[in-house]
Amino acid sequence: MTSKRVKRIEVYDAAAHWREKCLVGDGSLFGDGSLWKKEYFDNKKFAEMFDTCHGINQLIPRLKCQVKKLPSTHHKLAVEVLWAMYLPNGAKGIGQETKRANLQTLADVSGAKLPAEHECLQDAPMRGLGKLGMAFHKNLWFEMMCLILCVREIKHLDPSERARFLDGNSDGKEFSRLWDAWPEKWQKQWGEKWWAKNAKDKHGVLKKADRISLRHSMMHLLFPDYYEPVFSSGQKMRIVWGLTDLDSENMTWTEIDDTLRTIRAEKERESGGKFDFYHPAIKSQWENATRSKRSKKPRKRGDSSASGSNQKHMMNIPLNQIFYGPPGTGKTYRTVNAALEILDGDLYQEHGSNRGALRKRFDFYKEKGRIGVVTFHQSFGYEEFVEGIRPAMDVETDDEGTEVSYEIKSGIFKKMCTHAVSTKRSSQFESAIEALKEECAEKPVEILTVAFKRVIYLRYIPERDIFELRSKAGSPDSPPGTISVNRLRRLHEGHVKHRTTRIKAIFNHLKTKHGLVEDHADEKPEPHVLIIDEINRGNISRIFGELITLIEESKRVGNQEAMEVELPYSGDTFGVPNNLYIIGTMNTADRSIALLDTALRRRFRFTEMMPDLEILEGIKVGNIDIANLLKSMNERIEALYDRDHQIGHSFFLRLKGNENIETLADIFEHEILPLLQEYFYDDWEKIDLVLNRNKFLEQKDPPKMPDGAVADDRKIWRPDHEALLVPANYQKIYEDAADDNSA
Repeated sequence: MTSKRVKRIEVYDAAAHWREKCLVGDGSLFGDGSLWKKEYFDNKKFAEMFDTCHGINQLIPRLKCQVKKLPSTHHKLAVEVLWAMYLPNGAKGIGQETKRANLQTLADVSGAKLPAEHECLQDAPMRGLGKLGMAFHKNLWFEMMCLILCVREIKHLDPSERARFLDGNSDGKEFSRLWDAWPEKWQKQWGEKWWAKNAKDKHGVLKKADRISLRHSMMHLLFPDYYEPVFSSGQKMRIVWGLTDLDSENMTWTEIDDTLRTIRAEKERESGGKFDFYHPAIKSQWENATRSKRSKKPRKRGDSSASGSNQKHMMNIPLNQIFYGPPGTGKTYRTVNAALEILDGDLYQEHGSNRGALRKRFDFYKEKGRIGVVTFHQSFGYEEFVEGIRPAMDVETDDEGTEVSYEIKSGIFKKMCTHAVSTKRSSQFESAIEALKEECAEKPVEILTVAFKRVIYLRYIPERDIFELRSKAGSPDSPPGTISVNRLRRLHEGHVKHRTTRIKAIFNHLKTKHGLVEDHADEKPEPHVLIIDEINRGNISRIFGELITLIEESKRVGNQEAMEVELPYSGDTFGVPNNLYIIGTMNTADRSIALLDTALRRRFRFTEMMPDLEILEGIKVGNIDIANLLKSMNERIEALYDRDHQIGHSFFLRLKGNENIETLADIFEHEILPLLQEYFYDDWEKIDLVLNRNKFLEQKDPPKMPDGAVADDRKIWRPDHEALLVPANYQKIYEDAADDNSA
């Protein structure tokens, strides 16, 4: 923590204490024991109690009334949540005494007395950091609701992952990217009606969740060396708009924060001293520039009318993202939607609920090469993903039988990068190169070098997809020079920059004879999508190799910190274009997100996909409630194992239109029971507990052993196939055992 960035050390000490004790740990800020626990934040009513607390003058009295309806543990927890909201706020209208009085008013519900001597309640930490503005106070009820939802997400990480995730010495980018993704996730998990009621502004726009002050104050409190003490969303956008040429309307908050950090570093390097965004001279620059530039009416976030490299910012979609969750939660299913949202936003908005139309369009883009799909597995490697040496062809020889030749072949990632550079450019090049192939397939063609006026002879060898080059003075028997069509293609697309005299001659011939155009300055490359299914099953270090750095957004070709590497087989200079989106899926039953390669985890935005009971609502087989059945099984699985090994809703979707006991029995016999066997390693006792001892499994006595031997105490379990056809046995899964005495 540097002294130039941290002025009020007491506030940051209090924030660090809160982080370690309450966020990383499950303790209480003001007392002993556990209070900031996952199960408390999982209580939906704890967040919903803020629904009636609108208005700056209504919050405390209404919150006090609402808290009374919750368990006593939540009384104390609400006080500490309010303290966390007050910590960064240094507005003149709410001083230390007012904060302490409001906290005590809320504490009165449980009859507790705040420990006045506690370090976190002293004047220094309660003084705050800066003015959060009237909008913060007016919407404090919603900001507190979002803090509860945020902590809820953190608490679902295991303790070691929490500690790494909230490490104050890190740059906090993982936390920042999740903040960018959470509003959409909360909307899905908590329901559209709830979200529309609480998160939309008076014009019906999801604006509150996108621009809450909490996100900015929390990032600064937890990572003060990396995030500015600017707690207003509007001011952050105006600073970027006014001090750079970037369009902050179309940037994610992570990108805006990165830009602010870069501005500060450059200004302090220039001046050799401290830099303050609120210094009158600096503030006048971004305030005045903002008013001038805003007259140009920039595009709003999510505007699908623009195209090309700006599309990422318009749709606020990350270049690298991973959908993760237990089996059957629709991860692969969602990749189709995510890809089309990137490639054809208008169609996705119009036909988002028409799966047939989406699949048809998805297949169309796949045929055009703008969507690629690959599945990682244990033996998948760099050679299949990027490039490698592969047998090219068999050549018959007179003396030694068959001779095998080899050539360098591109993997799917390299092919997608090549295709993504410019579809129009690629198409135009392919037409010109095909014409050249025909021209010099029958006999060598003379082409003239530009610089030295020499003649070289060019001939195409279709079996190897290469051109041979011979000089006029050279002997016909001397080894020719060669260049592959793929290398010419990459030279044209800009991946490879070095051009020899003879290669320049080839391109000059393509231009003058076959109409090749190389100036594509006004062309906007179309977005491409690479879908990597089961991304966690492969050895990431072996598959990506040195390219793991290049997929990072800031390192993409065309960006400020772009990087390129020389590929080991071809020697090509290679970079990853910024119009290639990578979408991965990850089954947490195979590997927890905590065990995923750190380098990969740092470069992807993760979207959790858990079983969605709402999709199963209304599906019943007789009196069997399928949503309730799945909910009960997953609760027991989480208690006996963990939340990563739950059962997804998609296992039961084929019941739609087939609501009969035979279909349900088939699902359990061939999908659910085998999955539970895999989860619990054939521990039938635990499987029986998941099923609430509903008679699907039966125990048998061990067989008699020869010579009087006695079998051990292990039980022999067998599925009872007839029991799978009894409806009452399914109801038993979600009903208390005491209530079910039926056969």
